Amino acid sequence: MTARLDRLIDETVEERIAPFVVAMVGDSDGIRWQHSAGRANEHHEAGPDIVCTWFSMTKAIGSLMAIMAIDRGLVTLDTPVGDI
Repeated sequence: MTARLDRLIDETVEERIAPFVVAMVGDSDGIRWQHSAGRANEHHEAGPDIVCTWFSMTKAIGSLMAIMAIDRGLVTLDTPVGDI
């Protein structure tokens, strides 16, 4: 499975869909998999230590937290927002 993920990331950069990609999968025991491809800028290869600036991530992070709360049984899709 990880070889397929590695290849997907490599192809994404090779096909110029994105200039670089850094991806990781982790759990409570730490990072289970990571891979990167491309150049973050003219001086640095993309990698897990590269610093990126994210803009307007409120919806993405809030949605992820909602999905995690649903997965953990803390709320359902029918839970009224006012109850949260």
